[in-house]
Amino acid sequence: MGSKATDNKKTYHHGDLKAALLAAAVKIIRDEGEDALTMRHLASAAGVSRTAPYHHFKNKQGLLSAIAEEGFRKFDEAVFAPLRKRSEQDARQRLRGFVAAWVSFATENPEYYNLMYGPKVWREGDAGDTHAEDARRYFQTNIADMRYWQERGLVNREMDPRHFAQVLWAALHGTSRLLLDGIYMKADFSEAMCNGVADMLWREMQGQ
Repeated sequence: MGSKATDNKKTYHHGDLKAALLAAAVKIIRDEGEDALTMRHLASAAGVSRTAPYHHFKNKQGLLSAIAEEGFRKFDEAVFAPLRKRSEQDARQRLRGFVAAWVSFATENPEYYNLMYGPKVWREGDAGDTHAEDARRYFQTNIADMRYWQERGLVNREMDPRHFAQVLWAALHGTSRLLLDGIYMKADFSEAMCNGVADMLWREMQGQ
């Protein structure tokens, strides 16, 4: 008869275990903060042996990178995928939707966003190759979108796409951080701020 500790361990298929570990890690970060996340704590929370997480993640940094990669996938679904769909909305309303979706994702998923774009990962050089590629890929997507719209006469042809993308990211990330850090807390003000940012960017796009 197995020990109580052994009896409490859950059985997962290989792929299911990795997904379960990621879900448990995200919950720990959300509920207790990143510093509380350890490989031992993760194993306990997932109900597996202490060595099980190491079959999927080399160490804690590898685990955090995997969470960030998952965050980028969710980010794409919530923020960029709608832009790839056909819509009856005019360009200005689509821009407002894009800004709102970005800020909503950041504020509703801080456990992901802080790993994707938080200062700790980037300042300490912990962003792995895949992590950095994911972040830069979306920046390049914004540049490509601006050039596409310019070619079709939808935005100011004199605008520098790279410079605009830099301003766009600064505005959206800055807005997100103000809300994440608790500087602005009211939801109604958040909506007004997002619309203000979108309208400011729209005027730049139109060369006004």
